[in-house]
Amino acid sequence: MKRISVRSKWKWNSIKLLGGLLVGAGVADCIIATKSMDLNQIARGLTIFSAGLTILVVLDSAITQRQTELKQQEVRQKLEHIEKLLLEIRQAQVAYAIQPEQESHSQTSVD
Repeated sequence: MKRISVRSKWKWNSIKLLGGLLVGAGVADCIIATKSMDLNQIARGLTIFSAGLTILVVLDSAITQRQTELKQQEVRQKLEHIEKLLLEIRQAQVAYAIQPEQESHSQTSVD
């Protein structure tokens, strides 16, 4: 599935407006159709409502997906930083463990 990428805020707002208009038009069409009990018009109103709702849901999921990706990227960077710090600590521990051994060997050879 290809990710929808809309960068400009006015484009997002235009898509929201279109979805909202379709939802409103669908509801209005259904209300008008209930007075005359025209099933075809009710079906058309529900279809229009469904199209508007689909647009709004897809838009919301795209926004949520983008926010999730940003959070995942931030967490990944933090984990990489923590990993780097842990490796530095491990290297310091290894260097410290080697240093006392060398000192003890040099003291025994002097005696």
